[in-house]
Amino acid sequence: MTIHAQHLEIRKSRPDLWSHHTASRILRKSRFAAPLRHGGCIYSFERPAKGAPRASLADNRGMDLGSESLATLLSSPMILDAIPDLPHKDAPAPNFDGAIAVVLHLHYPELWDEVSTFLTHSKLTFRLIVTLTAPNPALEEQINFQFPGAKILSVENLGRDIRPFVTVFQSGLLDGISLICKIHGKRSVLSGVTGARFGHLWRRRVLLDLLGSPVQVQNILNHFAMRPNLGMMGPATLRLKNGSGIDPGHEASLPIRGDLCVRAGLVPAQIKDDFFAGTMFWARTEALSPLKTLRLGAEMFTDESTQIGDQFEHGFERFFADCTRAKGFQLADIEPLVLVDPVFPIRSKGGQILAPRALFEAPRDWYRHRWIKPLPDELKGRKVALVSTPGYVAKDGWLTCLCLASSHPVESSTEALFQRDPGGFDIALWADIFQSAPQLWDSDEVLLVSDGQARALTRAALEDPELRSFFEEVLVWHKEGEAAYRYEARLKRWLV
Repeated sequence: MTIHAQHLEIRKSRPDLWSHHTASRILRKSRFAAPLRHGGCIYSFERPAKGAPRASLADNRGMDLGSESLATLLSSPMILDAIPDLPHKDAPAPNFDGAIAVVLHLHYPELWDEVSTFLTHSKLTFRLIVTLTAPNPALEEQINFQFPGAKILSVENLGRDIRPFVTVFQSGLLDGISLICKIHGKRSVLSGVTGARFGHLWRRRVLLDLLGSPVQVQNILNHFAMRPNLGMMGPATLRLKNGSGIDPGHEASLPIRGDLCVRAGLVPAQIKDDFFAGTMFWARTEALSPLKTLRLGAEMFTDESTQIGDQFEHGFERFFADCTRAKGFQLADIEPLVLVDPVFPIRSKGGQILAPRALFEAPRDWYRHRWIKPLPDELKGRKVALVSTPGYVAKDGWLTCLCLASSHPVESSTEALFQRDPGGFDIALWADIFQSAPQLWDSDEVLLVSDGQARALTRAALEDPELRSFFEEVLVWHKEGEAAYRYEARLKRWLV
């Protein structure tokens, strides 16, 4: 499967779309994703030079992290669950002139084995502080056995990893500590995808960069030792910063961060679009000292059942970097720990960019679909309406197929009924229908009905091999921006 270079573009301007769309602008970023078979990691490469042709995406051996296509890549069942072989096993233990603490928030106890593997492999000498959201005597015993002297606190499941960290910071457990490594058991779940695969990849990437080997940790400690003005280091792949990418939550976070600055006695001028996404980083204790006297009521945090993003916790996530700047310190990137060189074909013999196979090897049965009422086997001479809007009144002479993305049983009076697990938008749904009912290509006309709008694919369009190729290339799962920038603008050429 190949994709022309223009199909991989992230456009700055809003295209003329068939349906009204208000997606925020998507800019090119400097973070790229390599195939998941290389340890399930995001790899970072140099951003193409300004003005360079888009073909330079191929030279970076990956896909832009700003692309919605990455969501599909992450959603595939190809992410390796096993912890990859970690490098530098024979390297000496890291050395630093100062006390170090690792503060771990572990809401998911099943992630302890993974985190402890990284902690042990790093050979780091540190004070371990763990916050749990429920008493777990067996886990606590295991933690103390592996890391004698570890401090374990049970905290309310409120405020994600933010509130527990502030609690630890204000408790006195970090007194005398020079450097803090803040980590947590991230398991973000993408809508419509089971297995928390996005969080798995994100967490694995961060653990590799922060604690992946003794050499990696020593390099980080050397930066802090040689740069007194360095206050925080985090994964380069997850740094959202002016000029290297857009932070979609920046505007929503400003009122929250402004209020936090007032409460902490800081100058709001330190609020900038520059932080490490995911709240996992290395930091000087002094750089975060404004947290010491910060008074936050429980009511300020968001109940876990209503967490949807762009709320208090996501504003506070950016406030850690604001504290660092306000105390006169700088932020710096941690270069990714690369386990295996990502060797895979970049271009076809014809010079086209090859899409990572993982984008298409996540088979469509990952999203189960079923024909509750199948289409007739013979559709020559028939007109078919594929309707994703319940309640649509069919036209005379048209065979109507209701197409719904739903995991719940559905009943309909239409002649045909197609159901698919939630995920993606209408174009992915229609692509599944064309894949599973190829007799549609023989029909006289196919009407695509979505959100009250109806546009048709004529017989001439259905005979165009490029349209068939288009529906074969549609990714199994995509978000709203993907539907607009990648698919709707392309599909428009065939619609009447």
